[in-house]
Amino acid sequence: MTAPGVLPDRAVDPTGFLLAAADVREKRIDAATPGPWHSNGHDEEEGGCGLLGGGVPGSMQERGIAYTTAFTNRRCHADAEHIAAEANPAHARAEVALWRACAAEHQRREGNVRVSLGAEFDSAGWRDGSPVLAAAVAAARAYLGGES
Repeated sequence: MTAPGVLPDRAVDPTGFLLAAADVREKRIDAATPGPWHSNGHDEEEGGCGLLGGGVPGSMQERGIAYTTAFTNRRCHADAEHIAAEANPAHARAEVALWRACAAEHQRREGNVRVSLGAEFDSAGWRDGSPVLAAAVAAARAYLGGES
């Protein structure tokens, strides 16, 4: 998965990176099939599991999103359930909100001082390389496929 454009350097501007990654993710959410998403279970005839979304389960608005296949029925169903939970637009939007809140809190504590991850403490004792910010940046980087 590649991020469009050039994102800010996560080591120099971690909050800028996090906010840019949140924007990328939100654009992808907006373009995707709306939730809720769920697996329809294993289809013996087709040999895989469907992933459905776009409306209330069983409604006319619901449509297929993806189809998983695997060596075993159990793995196939687990793959579909995992995708439905992790990529579900509601879950993705909640994580975008979390990234933005983390960046906002960091910016609030940071004030006007721009330092890199792992730098000095500011007057409030907030370290730019805080574990919370570092974890959020790592999550955003992983979402983008480890790029940037």
